[in-house]
Amino acid sequence: MRVSKYVRLTPQQIEILRSRTRHWLGDRAHLQLFGSRTQDNAKGGDVNLLIETQQLSDFWC
Repeated sequence: MRVSKYVRLTPQQIEILRSRTRHWLGDRAHLQLFGSRTQDNAKGGDVNLLIETQQLSDFWC
């Protein structure tokens, strides 16, 4: 997974998001952050995530 230099998350937060996504949805899941956390000059903000995976139907069964 590629990390932009403009992501306002700590390295530890990024690793937690990556590892939990891999654990629950597999290595092929794609995790994308969007919203105010991607804007370097913004303050605060919630964490907006888009997760794409082929395995989502298996996850909910």
